[in-house]
Amino acid sequence: QAAGSQTGAEQEQPQAQPVAEGTAVSTQIEAAGDSVLIPTDINFEVKLAEDQALDHLNDYLKIGQYYGASDVHIGVAAPPMMRRHGCLQVMWPKAPMFNPPQTERLMMGFISEAQKAHFKERGDLDFCYEVAGMGRFRSSVVRQRVGIDGVFRIINNKLRTMDELALPPILKGLTKFHNGLVLVTGSVGSGKSRTLAAF
Repeated sequence: QAAGSQTGAEQEQPQAQPVAEGTAVSTQIEAAGDSVLIPTDINFEVKLAEDQALDHLNDYLKIGQYYGASDVHIGVAAPPMMRRHGCLQVMWPKAPMFNPPQTERLMMGFISEAQKAHFKERGDLDFCYEVAGMGRFRSSVVRQRVGIDGVFRIINNKLRTMDELALPPILKGLTKFHNGLVLVTGSVGSGKSRTLAAF
């Protein structure tokens, strides 16, 4: 479900990834009242649409990737949200809340005509969204009572090793067995799939 709760949003503000030397960092500031419409610490350009939200869904997904998020949440009456280290938080300080026309434009702006027809009939969509040069995103779009929301799981294309994940060395021994059952459990965004991929 898309973000309707801001639990943990104020507890941890995003720390940007290191920027390569010589990279131009965006210092563009767009504000509306007390809101900041565009994050100020990213090292790539994003554009605003006429409705004061970012121009395309891909802009939010790219920001989520930049901050190392596992999920991006776009929901009516909530600011753009992301899940980092298992906690939901606002994507950048003072990000404005979405209104129904904004989320509808963003959600309808990246799906095909066939998907739009399915969504009109069923009120929800679950599929994999792939963007050249960015990656793949497990996507869920749903019509709620107050508007259209979307949740996007960022699929990491780089498989990390057990050593890179700092997993206990004893786990490597499990890969030598051909019988048995290993359960990997944890909360949303805690790294279950990444851990399994390392095996």
